[in-house]
Amino acid sequence: MKKIVLVCFSVSVSTFSYGQFNRGGEKISDGLAWGQWDGLAIAQTRRFQKDQEHLKNSHTFVQGSPYYDRTFKKAEVTYYDQTIPQDIYLRYNANTDELEMSSYQHTGETEQMLLPDRELKAKIDGETFYYRPYYSNSKNTEVSNGYFIKLTEGSPYQLYLKKTMVFREAKVARTSLERSFPARFEEKISYYFEFKENTLTPIKTSKSSLLKYIDKKSVNTILKKSTMSSKDDQEFLMIFFKELNKLQ
Repeated sequence: MKKIVLVCFSVSVSTFSYGQFNRGGEKISDGLAWGQWDGLAIAQTRRFQKDQEHLKNSHTFVQGSPYYDRTFKKAEVTYYDQTIPQDIYLRYNANTDELEMSSYQHTGETEQMLLPDRELKAKIDGETFYYRPYYSNSKNTEVSNGYFIKLTEGSPYQLYLKKTMVFREAKVARTSLERSFPARFEEKISYYFEFKENTLTPIKTSKSSLLKYIDKKSVNTILKKSTMSSKDDQEFLMIFFKELNKLQ
């Protein structure tokens, strides 16, 4: 089980302490005081122990990688809109849905991860990651939490991108008519929209998907515009939700 240390910094007295939590949110220990700190209120990370899940998903044993980019990049991390005044290097593990952290850019492996928190955001190489609740099943009845890249600003609708690396087990052919496949990571790109800070909802570019959540008049008005033709999925949805906000 991976453990996370929650580090809370007090703005008024410039001290901080931490406590240990498991991934289910249960508190394991109360933690310790760490002395003085000149920064603003932030959330930090701790080392977590390697476990079987980490080893199984290691890129050494499978085809591909759990990362879209394995390089640690210098990140701008903010908490409650206050920038953390220290050098932090991050990369996104798209299989475990974690922001892995290092104090150095040229790091191969790490046992540190950034604490998931709705009030914390991290800008990495031009992409800003937000931790949000989202519907994780096709019927929109189950809610999970994860990292998303915000694509559009505005109100009341905002569009987010979800990057995932799905782990596939190896498959051995049982007959000459079947094919064998190695264990591998497969890319998956999906889009979600947020309405007035509610739970993120999955959305596709098809008209039926748009009409499932948005009124028919607005959908038809936007789709009639010439700017909506011949766009890839991301560009199409970005334009769509920007236009939708103008109609509100």
